[in-house]
Amino acid sequence: MPKRDSAQEAGTRPYNQVAPEQAERLFSFRRSHTYSRVRAGGSTWRYIGCGRGEPALLLLPGAFLEADMWFNQILALENDFRIITPDAYALQGVFDIEVVCRALVSSLDAEGIERATVVGVSAGGAVAQVLLQMAPERVERVVFSHCGVLRQSNEADRRTRWMLGLVNLLPLAVIRRVLKSMTSGDLPASSEWAAFHEAYMAEALSKIDKRAVVGFLRSGLAIRRRFRFDPDAIASWHGSILILSSRDDPLSRDRVEELAARYPQAWSQLLQKGGHHAFLFFPEAYTKALQRFLSETSECQSARPQVPAGRPSR
Repeated sequence: MPKRDSAQEAGTRPYNQVAPEQAERLFSFRRSHTYSRVRAGGSTWRYIGCGRGEPALLLLPGAFLEADMWFNQILALENDFRIITPDAYALQGVFDIEVVCRALVSSLDAEGIERATVVGVSAGGAVAQVLLQMAPERVERVVFSHCGVLRQSNEADRRTRWMLGLVNLLPLAVIRRVLKSMTSGDLPASSEWAAFHEAYMAEALSKIDKRAVVGFLRSGLAIRRRFRFDPDAIASWHGSILILSSRDDPLSRDRVEELAARYPQAWSQLLQKGGHHAFLFFPEAYTKALQRFLSETSECQSARPQVPAGRPSR
């Protein structure tokens, strides 16, 4: 990706109304965390690799977001973890889920990482479910964040086909506004990062074209059609799972029980607030939830913990 110029960034319109220290935190992250690349299915797959230490994290972004959506979490965790995070697959033009998972494994190989804790948010949570079943030997732990169960759904397919029809009819500017409404969920007014979130999403959505949207929607249809959950594969995998959502996220909070039923060994936690993008609206609370899970499972990975779903927060 082209190198970003910080002086140009600081003057870009989306961030004009953002607290300067928040905007500079992002711009500084971009200057110091550059992309690496591997080949995947004939395409180039880009990711940020950083951090230090023995344990590793593989952070998977939402539908149309870049790797730096995780910048607050990465800055908090990179002194203790190796971290890999790619741009969303829709932004990379890779829409075959098996190729996506092979690219993720290739990025682990390129960084010399044998196993990682996978954190997938929203659409990244679906990728995490496929990766866990496709390459369980590379997954140490997994966090399904603000996402639902990956399964065949006539209702989901109907909505997706409706969206595909809209994409063909509507101007790109309107499509971007629809996507913002559909992917952001409710906006918590109490967040100190609310203005930043607006700016970040405006910047992210400005980079989306119709090809990426159509490819993403069609890939959703294909993933739901092709994926078959294998309970035996999960039963033989000795790792820990966290199901993470927010009480004020209408897009995922009602799916926690369904996820917990599929993965009965999982921990579950509902953040008090944060909407669908808790990682941006309340980055400290979101990061603390990850740290707690990582800390409390770090010493018991050799023996699979049997923590009942719905474990209350402390």
